[in-house]
Amino acid sequence: MPQERAQRLVQRLFQADMWCGWGVRTLSAKNPAYNPISYQRGSVWPVDNSLIAVGLKRYGYHQEVNRIAEGIFAAASYFEAGRMPELFGGTERKSCGFPVPYTDANIPQAWSAGSIFLLIRAILGLKANALHRQLKVQPSLPEWLPDVELTNLSVADATVALRFWREGEQTRWEVTDVNGELHVSAD
Repeated sequence: MPQERAQRLVQRLFQADMWCGWGVRTLSAKNPAYNPISYQRGSVWPVDNSLIAVGLKRYGYHQEVNRIAEGIFAAASYFEAGRMPELFGGTERKSCGFPVPYTDANIPQAWSAGSIFLLIRAILGLKANALHRQLKVQPSLPEWLPDVELTNLSVADATVALRFWREGEQTRWEVTDVNGELHVSAD
């Protein structure tokens, strides 16, 4: 997609009728069919939001990736044991509010649980190439996530441990352990 189209899409996704604070809704709040607690007419799906975040990262929209991750992670904190439901209501996030559960949602839902890992991958900009034994990183930690440590990350038959941290506005990283043949570099 050309960069100018990506920019227009990003701007659209974060307008108030699409972005509710917990994530991107499935339908605009301005649409006559909008219902924030319906299955597909205004709810928030964690898996869809994680896929949006990966696309945003690809086009260099790091702050927007972090915004989606913060919304989904905040929502997860309200569900029992952090178990992500299939979807939840696309109601607007308020300081004294919480995400509205969708009555018939599967809890936990495997793809929603996996969305957390995909969001972490997007924040850290991880790209593995097992065939060439490479791992590229392009981290951009938000203020609300000042450090992250990954251990036992597998790429081909190698494992690696990585540490990421913020220094001012910059994200730094280092390899703390590697077992096997693996080249780790900045993307």
